[in-house]
Amino acid sequence: MNRTVSKYWKTRNLYLAAYIYARGEVIVGIEADEHRVVFTFLDSANLQSRHHEFRLGKPLVNARIYSCAISTLKNKAIDSLLECHGR
Repeated sequence: MNRTVSKYWKTRNLYLAAYIYARGEVIVGIEADEHRVVFTFLDSANLQSRHHEFRLGKPLVNARIYSCAISTLKNKAIDSLLECHGR
């Protein structure tokens, strides 16, 4: 589920979202429903190239920054899921 919807771009892939976030793209939301989490970014000219870098296995980001982005987005995703389930 990587797609452009109007001015937003969404993905369910935590690692792709963390890569895009670590590259400085603007994240506007993390939404949860049941067992799924969707990361929403503002669409930009760079976003599609970030997606291709990641898919081709040619990421261009500091490993520490990427690791922190994974941790941050995972914690926010868990919070969103707990909130969705009323906990």
